[in-house]
Amino acid sequence: MLKRNLYLHYLLLFIVIGGAIFLPYWLTDTTLIWSHDGLKQHLPALITWHETLRHLVFDHQWPNFWQAHQGFGQDYFQTYAYYVMGDIFTYPSLLFKESALATYYSVSVIIRLVLAGLSFIFVIRRLPITISNHSVLLGACVYTFSGYANFAAFRHPFFLNPLIIFPLLILAVHQATINKRYGGLILMTWWTLWNNFYFAFILGLGALIYWLYINHVHKTWRQQGLTILSVGIGALLSAPLLIPTITQFFQATRSASTFANGLLFYPISYYLTFGDQLINVSTAPQFWFNGGLLSLSIVALVHYVTQLPHKWHLVLPTLLLLLPTGAAVFNGFSAPSNRWTMLAIFPVALLTGKMLDALSALQNRTLLVAGGIGVFGYLGLLLGNGFSLNNSSNLIYGLYFITILLLATRLSERQRRLIVSVISVISLLVLFNHTHANDLKATKSELISSANLQTITKQIHMLTALTDRSMRTLVSGNLLSNLNTDDASSNLPNALKLNSVGSYWSLQPVSTSNALRIVATQTSTPNDAINTLDNRNVLSNVLGIKTRIDTLGAPQPASYINKNGLNIANYTSYVSANSYPLFTLPKYQVSLANYRKLSATQREATLADSVVTSKPSKQRSAFAKQVSAVAVATDSTGKWQDKIHYRYATHASTLPDGFYIKLAKAQKQTELHLELTNIKYVPYSFRRQKQQALANYRFTQNQTLANPQSTVNNQFNPHAYTYTWLKQHAVNAFDQNTGYTMTTTYGTNENRVTQTSQSNLSFYQKRDHLTINLGTAQTIKLADLVALNFSQPGTYSFDISVQAIPVGASFDKVAQTAIATAPKSVQLKKDAITGNVTVKKSRILASSIPYNHGWHSKTNQLVEIDGGFLGIKLHRGTNQIKVTYTSPNVYLGLWSAVIGAIILVSFIFWQYKSQHKH
Repeated sequence: MLKRNLYLHYLLLFIVIGGAIFLPYWLTDTTLIWSHDGLKQHLPALITWHETLRHLVFDHQWPNFWQAHQGFGQDYFQTYAYYVMGDIFTYPSLLFKESALATYYSVSVIIRLVLAGLSFIFVIRRLPITISNHSVLLGACVYTFSGYANFAAFRHPFFLNPLIIFPLLILAVHQATINKRYGGLILMTWWTLWNNFYFAFILGLGALIYWLYINHVHKTWRQQGLTILSVGIGALLSAPLLIPTITQFFQATRSASTFANGLLFYPISYYLTFGDQLINVSTAPQFWFNGGLLSLSIVALVHYVTQLPHKWHLVLPTLLLLLPTGAAVFNGFSAPSNRWTMLAIFPVALLTGKMLDALSALQNRTLLVAGGIGVFGYLGLLLGNGFSLNNSSNLIYGLYFITILLLATRLSERQRRLIVSVISVISLLVLFNHTHANDLKATKSELISSANLQTITKQIHMLTALTDRSMRTLVSGNLLSNLNTDDASSNLPNALKLNSVGSYWSLQPVSTSNALRIVATQTSTPNDAINTLDNRNVLSNVLGIKTRIDTLGAPQPASYINKNGLNIANYTSYVSANSYPLFTLPKYQVSLANYRKLSATQREATLADSVVTSKPSKQRSAFAKQVSAVAVATDSTGKWQDKIHYRYATHASTLPDGFYIKLAKAQKQTELHLELTNIKYVPYSFRRQKQQALANYRFTQNQTLANPQSTVNNQFNPHAYTYTWLKQHAVNAFDQNTGYTMTTTYGTNENRVTQTSQSNLSFYQKRDHLTINLGTAQTIKLADLVALNFSQPGTYSFDISVQAIPVGASFDKVAQTAIATAPKSVQLKKDAITGNVTVKKSRILASSIPYNHGWHSKTNQLVEIDGGFLGIKLHRGTNQIKVTYTSPNVYLGLWSAVIGAIILVSFIFWQYKSQHKH
C-alpha cells in the first residue's frame, strides 16, 4: 500500500506537520511576510510583477525597460530578475487581485515546501538507490523541514525554489550521463538558469561536482558531447532572461564587493558554536550556516563517512564550512555566505533515510561520535547563551540524545525504526516551532498581520495625495514604524505608486552608488544606495527631491518646509522650492580630475552649478568657493584650526566626549558637514573589555554614592558582576569585533554612522573616511560641543574637519538660476528622452538619471557626468534630442533563444532519425 501511495502518504504527513506549523498563523491572522526583506523587497516585487503580468497577458504591453521611479532610475531586469521574473511560482498571481497578493504570498511558501518534498521523492525513486518507502518518507520530511528550509521559508520564500530544482537537476544529469536521455537535462538547465542567475551559479556548481563524480565512477568521459550540448541548448533557451540579467549584474554595486569580506578565517566564536549551528537553527545565523539536523541525520553522516574508501571526498565540504574563501566562491565570489548548504541537505536527507534501513549495521562508536557531536553542540549553545541552562533549545537537545539512546537499545530493528521515525518527525516540528517561537507573539513577532498590512497600504495610498508624481519624493525610512529594526529604505511605497526614490534591492545601479560615494553620503550601502541622502540639503535638491514624507515635526534639510500642515497618521510632506528639474544646463564644466581633489562637501556644492566630466577643464564652480572651513579644537579654550587629529579611548565618564567648533558670522545660514579621514579603530582585548566594563560598573556606583539624593545600591558586588560578564561574553573571548556605531550630537541634531562588521553579509563596506551631516549651523561666534559616542570599547583615531555649505539665500539664488535656465521641453517618457534645446555654444545637458550602457542616441553624444549620471552633449544651435533606452543585450538574449530553439528542433529530429534507423 505504501509503495503505491508514496506521494499520498507524504502529502498526508505534510498536512500533519505543516498543519501544526502553519495553522496558528492562519488562526491569528498572521501572514508569512517578514517585516524586513519580506515587506520591503519581496512583497513589493510581487506587487509590481503582478501588474506587469496582467498588462502583458491582458493588454499585451511590456513594461518600460527603464524604471524611472526606481531610485533615481534603473533597469527593469536589474531590479526584478533576481526576485520574481524567473520565479514560476509568481506567475499564477496574475489570476488574483492585488488585495489578495499577501495571501498568495503566504500560500506560495507552503506550496514550495510541499513541492520540495515531492521533488525529493520523485528523484530518489528514479536514481539507482536502494531504499525503502518508509525511509524515503522520512528523508522527504528532513529535506522539507530541516535547517535551510526552516529559515528560508519565513525570510526569503524564493530561496526555497532551489530545493525543488536541485534534485530534478541531479536526476537530469544522471539520465543524460548514464542513460543517454537528454530531454530532462535541457529542461532543467533552462529552468535552473531561468529561475535565478545567482542560484543557478550555486546549483550549477553542485551539478558539476555530481557530473564529475559519476563520470569518474563510470568512466564515461568520452561520451559526454551530447550532455554538454544539452546544457548549451538549455542555456540558450534561457537567454532572454539570463543574458540581460547577467549584463545588469556587472553594472550593479554587489558585483564589486570585497571577496569574502576580507576574511581569511571565521571568528573563533563561529568554530566554538559550530556544533550548535549543526543541530540548532538560529534566527540570526552566522554566515548563513543553517544546520538544523536531526540526531539520526548526524548518526548517518558519521556512519557513512567512516565507510568512505577515500577520505578526500570530505575535503571540499570541510573547506567550504571552515574557511570563508570556500563559502565566498560558492556565493558568487562575494561575501562568505554558506548558502550552498541548500545543496548539502539533499544527500543528508538521503543518507538519513538509508540509515533508517541500516540500523542493524550501526556500531557503538558511531553513536559515541554522534553523542560527542551533540555534547559539543550543547556546550556551544551554553557558551553562546551565557551558560544559562534555562533556554528554549533544551527540548531539541533532549530529543537528540533520546534518539541516540534509543538507537543503542536492544529493541528490534522494526521497533527502533518506528520509534526513531516518530521522534524524528517530532524533532523537526519542535525545531521549526523553536526557530519561529516569537512569530506568534504580538510584541515580538517579525511577521506582519493582515490587518496591519492593510493599514500600512491604506496609509501609503493616502500619502500619495501629498506628492507631485512628476517629481521625486523621498519617504522616511521609519514609515513602517516599529515593524523594522533596520534603517533600510522600503520599496513598498514605490510599488503602491507613491514614487519614492527609496530603493532597497539586492542589485543597485553601480553608477548611482559611485556618484553618491564620491560625495560621501554616509547612509549609502550596497543594497540601499540612496537611503536618506543623509538629509543633506544641497544634494537632495540637486538630485531633484521635491517632497520629503516624514513624521510631523521631524527635522528636515533647510529648503524643505511643511506648508500644508496636513496630518496623515502622523506623517506629512515637506516641500522644497529649490529642487532641480531632471535636466539642467549647468554654467560651469569641471574636470573629473579636479573634482576628485575637492573635499566631499565641495564636491556636493560643485554639483549645484557645474557639470563634471572626464574632459580637461580649468573651470571651477563658483558655488563651491562659498564652502568654508569651520574652526575646530579639542577643547573650548584650545587652539582653533581647520583640521585636528582626534583620538578616543573608551573610558567611564558622565560628561560627553567630542570636539568643539566655532562658527564665523558668515557661516550663519549653512549646513555643517563633519569630514573624517584616516579612520582607525582598534578593539580592546577581551581582558581590557572586562576591565572597562568593571570600571563602568564601579563608576556608576561611585556616582550614586556621590549624590546624596540617590538611593544607595546595596546589591553592588564587583565580583558577581565580573563573573556574570565573563559568562555572557566568553563566546567572543578570542574575536576582534570590527564593527561599531558612532553617534554625533550637535545641538538638538543627532546623527549616526555604522561600520558594519565583516560578519555582515549584505551591508559590509570598509570605511576609512566619512562625511556626516551635523545639521544647520546654530550658535555663532561661541564654542559649541560636537559630542561623539562610540558603541564598542576600543581606541578610535581620525582626522577631523568641518565644512560649512550655504543653504540660505546664496543657495536659493543658485538653485533658482538652475531651475530658470533648465530646458522645459526635454522630458523622459517611456524609455526615451526627447526635446529641443538651442544653445549658443557647445554645452552638456546634465541629468540626474543614472548612467547605463542601455542609453543610446543617434542625435547627440552621451557621456557619463558627475561620477555616475547621464549627460547629453549639445552642439551649437538647435538640438533635436532623441535618446532611447533598451536593456543591454536584451535582443541578444532573444536571438540566442531562437538559435537554441533551432538547435533543439534539429537535435530532436536527429535523435528521432537515429532511433528510427536502429
